[in-house]
Amino acid sequence: DVAGATSDLHIAIELARVLRDPQELMPALGAAALVFEETGREPEAEHLAAELVELADRYPYDSTWTLSLDFLFSRCMAKHVGPLRAALSKAADVPWKAIALACLDDDHIRAADLFAKAGSPTSEARLRLRAAEDLAVAGRLDESREQAQLALDFHRRVAASRYIELEIRLLERSA
Repeated sequence: DVAGATSDLHIAIELARVLRDPQELMPALGAAALVFEETGREPEAEHLAAELVELADRYPYDSTWTLSLDFLFSRCMAKHVGPLRAALSKAADVPWKAIALACLDDDHIRAADLFAKAGSPTSEARLRLRAAEDLAVAGRLDESREQAQLALDFHRRVAASRYIELEIRLLERSA
């Protein structure tokens, strides 16, 4: 239910703003940016992305682990790679920073591999799907199918129907 999800995201953002805590606000902004982007509300997604990037610059330590995966593999993030990289350069070297930098480099396979190593199969699968989409656009169909199949294997195990449908369509288009 898109309307319910976007309503919940608006509430989460407003509550996080009241708290004035970047550790609450940054993940809420990132999740909302991705959902708005995926539901055709790009201007709203871009507005939230700009706010998130400003916070990342102000709170670089927090940004290493509060830049949500949702935001890091959103397409609206791509417009902010330079400022995000600058913010992360001020932060300590922690595993999440390596994942964030891999996403900024558009190396979603490396980011997925890092999540796999960390024991986070959900994030790994979402990044493999993003990698598969990008590889398909680049005409690298064998690699795209490989990543899509890895993502599909996980999403079938957890019955994530939305992602299963996306991966099956991607595999069919690249066959």
